[in-house]
Amino acid sequence: MRSKNLKLIQSNFYLLKLISLLILSVAIKPAAAETIENQSDLGATTEIEQSGDRVSISKRNLKIRADRQEDSKTEGLEDSANQDSDLIAQGVTRVTGIEVIETDEGLELILKIAGSERLVPLILPEGNDLVIDLLDATLAFSIRNGVTELNPAPGIRRVTVNNAEENSIRVRITGENQTPSAEVVPGRDNLVLSVTPEGTTTEQEPDEEIEVIATGQAEEDGYDVGEATTATRTDTPLRDIPQSMQVVPQEVIEDQGVTRIGDAVRNVSGVTPQRDRSNASDRFNIRGFDNSRILRNGFGTGNIAGTGDARNISPSIVERIEVLKGPASVLSGQTEPGGVVNYVTKKPLDEPFYNLEFTAGSFGFIEPAIDISGPLTEDKKLTYRFNVSYQNGGTFRDFVDSEIISIAPVISYDFSENTNLTFEYEYLEQNQTYDDGLPIDPIVFEIPRERFLGEPDDFFDTTTNRFNLTLEHRFSDNIRLRSGFAAELFDSSASTFRLDEFDPETNEISRFVSDGEASNDNLSWQTDLISEFKTGSVEHQLLAGFELAESELLDESVGFFDSDIPLAINVVDPQYGTPRPSANNNFNENNTISTVGLYLQDQVTLLPNLKFLVGGRYDFATTENEFDELFEGETFSNSVEADSEAFSPRVGLVYQPIEPISLYTSFSRSFIPNTETTSDGDTIEPERGTQYEVGVKGEFGKFSTT
Repeated sequence: MRSKNLKLIQSNFYLLKLISLLILSVAIKPAAAETIENQSDLGATTEIEQSGDRVSISKRNLKIRADRQEDSKTEGLEDSANQDSDLIAQGVTRVTGIEVIETDEGLELILKIAGSERLVPLILPEGNDLVIDLLDATLAFSIRNGVTELNPAPGIRRVTVNNAEENSIRVRITGENQTPSAEVVPGRDNLVLSVTPEGTTTEQEPDEEIEVIATGQAEEDGYDVGEATTATRTDTPLRDIPQSMQVVPQEVIEDQGVTRIGDAVRNVSGVTPQRDRSNASDRFNIRGFDNSRILRNGFGTGNIAGTGDARNISPSIVERIEVLKGPASVLSGQTEPGGVVNYVTKKPLDEPFYNLEFTAGSFGFIEPAIDISGPLTEDKKLTYRFNVSYQNGGTFRDFVDSEIISIAPVISYDFSENTNLTFEYEYLEQNQTYDDGLPIDPIVFEIPRERFLGEPDDFFDTTTNRFNLTLEHRFSDNIRLRSGFAAELFDSSASTFRLDEFDPETNEISRFVSDGEASNDNLSWQTDLISEFKTGSVEHQLLAGFELAESELLDESVGFFDSDIPLAINVVDPQYGTPRPSANNNFNENNTISTVGLYLQDQVTLLPNLKFLVGGRYDFATTENEFDELFEGETFSNSVEADSEAFSPRVGLVYQPIEPISLYTSFSRSFIPNTETTSDGDTIEPERGTQYEVGVKGEFGKFSTT
């Protein structure tokens, strides 16, 4: 039944794939040059210059900096634009919360800011709307879909706050009869706007000219990410996390021209990308531990036990990469003690967004990609995002090439200002030549690096279908629920000549044939309840949740291995075209792991500069393993079922003696159930890891370190 459903899904998306590729082929040629030009480093400056008509506004509407001009207002504006107002984009500031409070005069709009940066608003009346642009700012992940308040105060019809273009926020305040007015209320930490319904119309002349001066550069500060979710499942500043953590933002992925996701993770210290079979996907060695179980939006991919190949993902759909170093089982379940990598994918935007890219490289490499997003309804409750990319190219290796197709639509609907439902789908198809590399022998220094020792028709093909459905609901300002379901259906097929033993006397290496098919299905359901409250002067952010997960691996392979028939090939003068013999051995495996995890965490703010983190997860795991093998005429078979359980705690403390410095210490444990057996057929005990960590974090402007 599962195979029929998968084939039905695949047949439907082959049609979608064909349509997407036709769109790409038509759109790429005329738009490629324009796309490259639009992505130049002058993008941030151009955006500010186009906003120049918003600089001349009333002093009472924007109290940032005002210089009275002795000449006429028109001459003053020209002098300001031509001589004094070379606007430079601010460092990107993250808005972590939004409050709309009714007052006697109208309302107060409060934008809570992470860090010490300041927001610089640019205000322009448009009819009955007051439009406020905040450059070099972005909404935090928890409020990424924006905020809308209807009839928040008499005389004001609507207030909306959304991400606009890249690294900018747009606030739109709509009056009932005329344009509202806004004043910046001086504050230490947040941006507070005092809004009154009776403001100036679009024809009103400004009281005086002002000069707005912003400092920093958006392109550089775009690399600085203030907070992440992987460590705590909440939007937490990196400086408040008592573990080492690093984030690779989208700006780095784009600026480095990453075409393979593992290359982006090279930016993270202590993490080394590893290659899976035939160089098809990336796994990572984190603090010395091999890890193929990679998270995607907090859900595990690949086999729960961490065996087998890692799952690939197209860089074009990745918003950022979060890497937590050290045990992560307290919330993420079965992970290696070295740490975990989490891919956070792109989400729909409330404003129209269109991006077309084309990348070309050596060995015939090409990659066209489309990324479009925006609202589907006038009220912007229904939004979408659609990413499609196609890779094709060879390598420096003879006969070795690959083709990758990625299609990833996302639909998000706001039932109300408190409830959101998001559906994500990803189709990833990868077809490539199977390449076992070169023998481990000094002979490799005498032969060309492009030498291929398999057969030209060897192949390794994979198909992945991923589904994610996430419901978020806010019961009140202090209590919210997040529940998500994820399914990953992975299939692979291969037919290869594998390398075996090298004979230095004949310069020949023996080979054996391996053909097979495998599938790995992963299902997971996670639910979190988050509550914020105080006990006296102590602030708490309490998270409670559970996870139900199941991973099933089916492997059916046949092959040919006979020491008397080595199927050898000469590494110095290879001759291709060896016939494939009939199989004389086979291997079948069915491996299933089912887990239930219950977890609880409390983030405690004892003092503004003293943070305490405590949490734990209890896992119940059931493993079932069946296999039978025919090898050189002998049959081996076994069937094992085992139950295991473990408690994985984490305790951490962060002390910030001065604002840029965080001193932290933590204790944590990890847990992975085992599917392997001993020679006697007994299941090996689960793997446990324990870590004690002490460290220092520093944030000095654009520079941060751990």
